[in-house]
Amino acid sequence: MSTPLLFDLTPHNLQRPEKIVWTFPLDRDVLETIKSKTTRSFLSNCEQKMNEFGITYKVKTLDRTSFHEWLFYYKKKVTDYNYESLASLEWFDNKTTDGKSVEEIEFKMNGQVVGTELFYVDLEKKRAVAVFKASDRLESFSKKRNSLGAVIDYIFIKTAVSRGVSSISFGRSRNAFGVINPLGNLDYKLRFGMVPNIPKESVFIQSVPVDALGRVSFFATPKGSEKLGLFSAIPKYTDFLFELERFKSKDLSYQLLEY
Repeated sequence: MSTPLLFDLTPHNLQRPEKIVWTFPLDRDVLETIKSKTTRSFLSNCEQKMNEFGITYKVKTLDRTSFHEWLFYYKKKVTDYNYESLASLEWFDNKTTDGKSVEEIEFKMNGQVVGTELFYVDLEKKRAVAVFKASDRLESFSKKRNSLGAVIDYIFIKTAVSRGVSSISFGRSRNAFGVINPLGNLDYKLRFGMVPNIPKESVFIQSVPVDALGRVSFFATPKGSEKLGLFSAIPKYTDFLFELERFKSKDLSYQLLEY
């Protein structure tokens, strides 16, 4: 029997928000909030490690010309890694028209750009929002699934906290991991301590797409509830481990659905 393209959530009384908003809690020390011990250890001395590798960073405000220049690096990286390019001049124009100041944290090694994160601060709401990130894969800098990407997010959080914000958002992601978004992306966000939330005016769907082998991970709520849980769906007798059980906590349930 062929694997279905969609997994029906109706028999499980579940509904899936089409997208997820990721936030980072600010109720305690940043490093203490990060779930992964190895990530905490990696980031606790990241600035020393950056010095050893000659990596520097600076925060700067972008105008339309500098944003256009930034696009070249961003688009090259997302193309290299086969990701979807979402940044555009139209996006920049919309943000600046709305009164947002778009800023970049630029990372360089030996004078060459090796990483970047774009963000803006909503002063009215005291909220910082990270929108686009890209970086080189520096294998010698990386350690146990921790890389320059984690350092970039950590520096962004520290920068945002120094601005006196009360909330931090890492934007939205489509809610079908392993199909639309890589499972590694989900694993990274949860290890980092990011929290999934249902966006305002969210669209709920009673199914979820699966990959060619019928697998997927996603967030969903029981019908009539607003509490998100993490789920994985997989055909019975499939020899595959999602390795997501470790993220189960009092705040986030996890369930494997076999069919």
